[in-house]
Amino acid sequence: MAILVDPPRWPAHGMLWSHLVSDFSYDELHVFARGVGIPRRGFDLDHYDVPERMYAVVLDAGAVAVESRVLIRRLHVSGLRVRQVDRGDAARRHRKAFLRGEWAELGARLGVPDPFLWRALGEDLLLRWSEPHRHYHDLVHLQDVLLALDQLADLGEVVEP
Repeated sequence: MAILVDPPRWPAHGMLWSHLVSDFSYDELHVFARGVGIPRRGFDLDHYDVPERMYAVVLDAGAVAVESRVLIRRLHVSGLRVRQVDRGDAARRHRKAFLRGEWAELGARLGVPDPFLWRALGEDLLLRWSEPHRHYHDLVHLQDVLLALDQLADLGEVVEP
């Protein structure tokens, strides 16, 4: 069980990027990424994209430096690798998991008295936002809004319910 990072050699947006993965679970990966300040919007189905300026930070926090081919092999062996052909289905699964997690965190911040009722309300919202007639205000839009709120919080804005 390890958090792995490959060297920053992937160009995009005028900089170089690394990939950060867990060979154990997505939960482990999300906890690690949050702990070092990598925003959730950096998650790409089976890895986080990490800017070169954060490479030393993730190593100092305990990530293991490996070559890209080793990272991919370990990710594949763990069963967490998302193949290109499976990206659409994986995106939908991860989106729902992300939204459920965000809903649970919101309930905790609000101090809801009945977590079971809160969870049921969240599931009802997911069903409603998944209705086939929705073409703009759908789960993709909801995820984008929540990620934008996270970005505002990262920039120091006060984001409250």
